[in-house]
Amino acid sequence: MAGNYSEADREPLDLLANENIFGPLGMKHSMYNPPKAIWPEIAPTEFDSQLRHRLVQGEVHDENAFAIGGVSGHAASSARRRV
Repeated sequence: MAGNYSEADREPLDLLANENIFGPLGMKHSMYNPPKAIWPEIAPTEFDSQLRHRLVQGEVHDENAFAIGGVSGHAASSARRRV
């Protein structure tokens, strides 16, 4: 699977994940491309010294997934930390 769409039915991967994984499992705080308003609630993943030259928090850290919009089969979803 490559890009932003599933091979099965051409629905965007983020929607498929929400409908078939996150939703049924009650994972209300897991998603691809979270809104910037909640980025401070998401743990940073790295300091990107190659592409963005900053701390990566609330967005995909994989450079290839970042380049195609943040949603890809090899990109991780984000989740808000809950304490």
